[in-house]
Amino acid sequence: MAFGNLKFDTLTTSDAKNTSTEKSLDTSYIFNGSAKAWASITGDSFTLSDNFNVSSITDNATGRPEANFTNNMANATYSYAGGAYNRIVGAYATDGALTTSSLAVALVDSGGSFGDLSTNIMGLQIQGDVA
Repeated sequence: MAFGNLKFDTLTTSDAKNTSTEKSLDTSYIFNGSAKAWASITGDSFTLSDNFNVSSITDNATGRPEANFTNNMANATYSYAGGAYNRIVGAYATDGALTTSSLAVALVDSGGSFGDLSTNIMGLQIQGDVA
């Protein structure tokens, strides 16, 4: 069975009552505005509860998990956001730069110490271009 390409610039739909009210979306929002990777991570073992484009989590040290991408990012200038209960989430790298294949994060408690999640949940979201 052969598959082809579906090409379009705008998606247009009408409301559920099929009236003349139309809504449209420029497809660049789909490609440029959607998260290219995200993960919901739980516990000290950094278990993936749910994810998109994250193949695994590496436990580098206490409070230092690393999300490994299924498909690499096109460059290391992507944007990321993260949050966890009772922890500050920030990226780290030994050479000070992000990588295209993973995002290493540091979890710091209010006292400035690295700390794992225990029973808490952490969320990560990555925006940018996939290679």
